Amino acid sequence: RADALYRQLPDALGMVVRAVRAGIPVVEALRTVSREVPEPTGGEFRRLSDQLAIGIPMEEALRRLARRSGLPEYRFFAVSLTLQNSAGGNLTETLDNLADVVRKRVATRLRGHALASQARASAYVLSAVPLLAASALLLINPGYVLILFRDGRGNMVLLAAIASLAVGLGSMKAIIRRSLT
Repeated sequence: RADALYRQLPDALGMVVRAVRAGIPVVEALRTVSREVPEPTGGEFRRLSDQLAIGIPMEEALRRLARRSGLPEYRFFAVSLTLQNSAGGNLTETLDNLADVVRKRVATRLRGHALASQARASAYVLSAVPLLAASALLLINPGYVLILFRDGRGNMVLLAAIASLAVGLGSMKAIIRRSLT
C-alpha cells in the first residue's frame, strides 16, 4: 500500500498543479484527485476532501493524511499546502517541483531494485558454479571427487568449501538487502 501511495503521488500532485493553474481552487483540485486517481491514493484524497467538507481545517486534514500514509513525501505535500494556505506563494511551482523530486526518487528506487535483481541473479550463478564443476569432475574422474566424501581431510575441505559458499551467499544477500533500504 505504501509503495502504491508513493508511486501514485507524482501523478496526483501533477493533477493538483494542472487544476490550480486552470484556476480551480485547491480544495476542488483535491476533490478531483480523489475521483480520478486509483486506489489507494484516490481513497486517501477522498478522506482528505471529506474532512475538508465537514469543516476540519486544512492544516489538520493534511497532517492526518501525512500521518496515515507514513511517507515523508506526503509530509512535504502537507507542509507545502499548509505554508501556501497561511503565507501565500506560488503553490503550482512548489507542487510541480515536489512532483518532479518524487518522480526522480521513484525512478531511482526502481533502478535500485533492478540492480539488486541483477546482483541476486549473479549470486545464484556464483552458487551454481561449484556444484556444476563438482558434477563435471564427478563425471570425468569420479575418484578425484569421491575422496572428499571418503577421506577425513576431504570431509574437512568439503565442509570448508560449503561454509565459504554459505558465508559468501549470506554476505551478498545482506549487501543486497541493505542497498534496498
